[in-house]
Amino acid sequence: MNFVSMMRKPIASLLFIALASLAIPASAGELAWPIGCIPGVDCLGDHFRIGYPDIDGDGKAFNCGPPGYTGHTGTDIPVVSVESRVPILAAADGEVAWTADGASDACPDTLPDCDPKNISIVPGSSGEDLSLRFNSGNFVLLRHYGPLAGYYTLYAHMRQGSVAVVNGQKVKKGEKLGEVGNSGDALVPHLHFGVMKKGTNGFMLADPWMGSCGPNKVRSMWSHNPPYRADINVSREGSGYGVVTTADGLINCGGVCSATVLPGTRLVLKADPYRGSEFAFWSGACVGSDPECTVSVSEVVNVKAIFVDSGRKTGDSRGVASK
Repeated sequence: MNFVSMMRKPIASLLFIALASLAIPASAGELAWPIGCIPGVDCLGDHFRIGYPDIDGDGKAFNCGPPGYTGHTGTDIPVVSVESRVPILAAADGEVAWTADGASDACPDTLPDCDPKNISIVPGSSGEDLSLRFNSGNFVLLRHYGPLAGYYTLYAHMRQGSVAVVNGQKVKKGEKLGEVGNSGDALVPHLHFGVMKKGTNGFMLADPWMGSCGPNKVRSMWSHNPPYRADINVSREGSGYGVVTTADGLINCGGVCSATVLPGTRLVLKADPYRGSEFAFWSGACVGSDPECTVSVSEVVNVKAIFVDSGRKTGDSRGVASK
């Protein structure tokens, strides 16, 4: 079974009204990765593939490769199982416009919860109900402000009972909204992440991914490139010896090591010298001689911890030989 048939039933091609000419916000780059796992690392392993949008319906994703399927209106991010309880995170600051919970995670099935014809509805502020145009199961819809004024993000197919916010609640970027499930019109556990702008006739779609084959050819709406992973490389150098660690054990480096995290992750690195050595200074993304350094990881970050023999003077870092 190919990715298209796995991720959504054919009726899902009718999701929302797709407008290829929709403009993106003047200030792009506000969206963080909306799920607490990293493709190719801990979402679905090495065989992971993101189901990209195709809101202009030409059968091509932003990068000219295949989308989730022709007419796909969001970004699908699959996970191993509902039981893995992968967190869904707010992609930007906003307010909860609407939530739905209680639908079964047993889809696909004959349950009404799973019926593609059971279209999700969001009550409109003017009293006119707005259709999400597909069965999104359990979901959260966020309304955004500031650079994203007028824009909404949709987090669909959540795990039953996991929705952690309520209507009208203010949320911050990165705040947990719920957990990935398999509710609604879905054949495998995944998050359907949609970006849209509310119009007079419903929600108009936006593609957060920028590329020559997509409708968004101006600026990416993601705050990092790529939006889902960043790497930190740590090395110990100098004539002395020691270890660089983080409190959570992600980094435990006595030589050369690396880690992959979500972009924007803040790590507190601590340099501990071994007996007979002293910590001298940091170089790269960390600076100074304080043994603790806080670094925000974006794209690729390199950090060196310089240790020296305890008998060597460390007042002038330029005089410390590095290997």
